[in-house]
Amino acid sequence: MFPHHELTASHARVAFTPAEGVFARVYAHAGMVSYQGHKMSKSLGNLVFVNRLLSDGVDPMAIRMALLTRHYRSDWEWTDAVLGDADARLARWRAALAYTEAAASAGPDDAPSAAAAETLAGVRARMRDDLDAPGALGIVDRWADRLLADAPTRITPADVSGARLIRDVTDALLGIRL
Repeated sequence: MFPHHELTASHARVAFTPAEGVFARVYAHAGMVSYQGHKMSKSLGNLVFVNRLLSDGVDPMAIRMALLTRHYRSDWEWTDAVLGDADARLARWRAALAYTEAAASAGPDDAPSAAAAETLAGVRARMRDDLDAPGALGIVDRWADRLLADAPTRITPADVSGARLIRDVTDALLGIRL
């Protein structure tokens, strides 16, 4: 809410001399994450630590997926269901890729499928729109669902090349390694 970001920006501007350059050109405010009905905080001791999740065997990509399911500015609640849904989504994406790997007859010169090209364009558009990661995830969901519906009998060389493109897109733009 005004003037929070404006004050923060003005503090940053006066803290740096022109010779030091500009501190930041964009300021963003992240939403609050709650857990068990309360805002996560050290004072309440209700933090969910990534290193604990990892030591419990949670796939780091599922953790990232769970974090991306909510817009960065939105308040939301961390639950086991959020992580479970992210893990299921990740498994579905990986299953779609597995079908294409099983049908890997595509050579390096095969053009990606139109569906993969549309997916790339859609993910880029969602990320340009105020980092709409949830929207980007939905676009990849549609690609995976289409591929799974066609698998295993109708996978084409273009689908295989497209899957390679989607794997690169999810890694580069969303930080999710499939």
